[in-house]
Amino acid sequence: MYAPEEGVAHEWFEIFNNGENDIDITEWRFNDGSNHIFEKPPKNGGQGSLVISSGAYAIVAKEADAFLSAHQGFNGTVIDGSFSLTDTGDTLTLIDESGVIIDSVSYSDNAGAKKNGLSFQLIDGVWSSAAPTPGEGTLNTSEEDSDDNAVITGDDSGITSGTANSFPVEPQIFSFAGDDRTVTVGADTEFKGRAVGLEGKPLTGARFVWSFGDGGRKEGQSVLYHYRYPGTYTVALEVSSGEYTAIDRVTVAAREADIAITEATSEVITLANYGDYELNLSWWILESGTAAFMLPEHTLILSEHEIQLPGTITGLRPAQKEDLVLKYPNGIPVLLLQSSEPQFENKPISNIPSSQRSIVGMSVPIVSPDSLENISNENTDSFKGTQQIGAVLASVERNEERNSGMVLWIFALAGMIVLGSAGALFLRYQSREDITIID
Repeated sequence: MYAPEEGVAHEWFEIFNNGENDIDITEWRFNDGSNHIFEKPPKNGGQGSLVISSGAYAIVAKEADAFLSAHQGFNGTVIDGSFSLTDTGDTLTLIDESGVIIDSVSYSDNAGAKKNGLSFQLIDGVWSSAAPTPGEGTLNTSEEDSDDNAVITGDDSGITSGTANSFPVEPQIFSFAGDDRTVTVGADTEFKGRAVGLEGKPLTGARFVWSFGDGGRKEGQSVLYHYRYPGTYTVALEVSSGEYTAIDRVTVAAREADIAITEATSEVITLANYGDYELNLSWWILESGTAAFMLPEHTLILSEHEIQLPGTITGLRPAQKEDLVLKYPNGIPVLLLQSSEPQFENKPISNIPSSQRSIVGMSVPIVSPDSLENISNENTDSFKGTQQIGAVLASVERNEERNSGMVLWIFALAGMIVLGSAGALFLRYQSREDITIID
């Protein structure tokens, strides 16, 4: 349905599994001049799954909910997709996860299904216009069809086409710019492209040119780019190799980072993500005085969660939050939210102690996820403190109430050293079979 009637329905096309086995099209693409992914149902009103059973149909709709509203008797798979078929003629190509062209169909301006309620259909091996019959029909793609309406199989590249005028699809290469994504304003994001050649294999030596939708351009298969202002941008990747060119595009939403430093001590630094999307902190920089720490690639904070960075890893020793500066990879300081304590609906997993430990007389209770619901806002600080004890000495120095027990702690430590030394001497005369874990 490349040219629906105004106000009746939206564009859609139908695929059919004529094989003997179920086929998973999760990593497949379809191309209408640029590559598109298959959105996993039930996104945007879709239904079913991306595994197409043998002998089953599936609908790919520009707006899945609009298709279901217009075809209420259809109960098969409906996949939501972002694409646009032109009224005057286009080529639609189906590509598997390896980049091999599985099928392709072209239509022209006189295909006969332009804004008249009809759709362009393969009926008994013949492409013609008729009333839409999604989910049913008789398919016959044998080579015994007439020359005027034959389904034409191309060269060894796997190109296949069936058209009303029976002309083959020209050999072409394909580019892949990745998936739609959400990025952070000011933060460098890696854009990595891929290209497939005429034989369905990765293309080497090609030229990759990126256009980022805000006037910025870069060249290279893998590039870093950051947006300066929030917005939704269309990123286009053009790949060229010899006389062949391919373009793919993705949608990128650039958002401000809703992030705060909620705790900063010499033992731990806590970062909280108050936003509704996952934050990627790859190569972000924490600075404290003259010391700096770069967060490694793939450091992520889930929406409404926090992460804790031990001082033993960062090497930073801030006395308070104000001593820290968080910067994007390009060195621009991050505008932090001013908040002292996360108020998330679900307490982050990092606040759940994994086991009971005794630290110089201090007993840390076992806390289950279910019991977190009973923790009030008033005692959140005390609960959080128990699971943030990162070092014995630091804990003792921070707690003034335990100063009076310092002497006892030193004797206990000396006793532990003596017992450990005695145990080591004793174990010299014991075989491994005689050793038992007792605590």
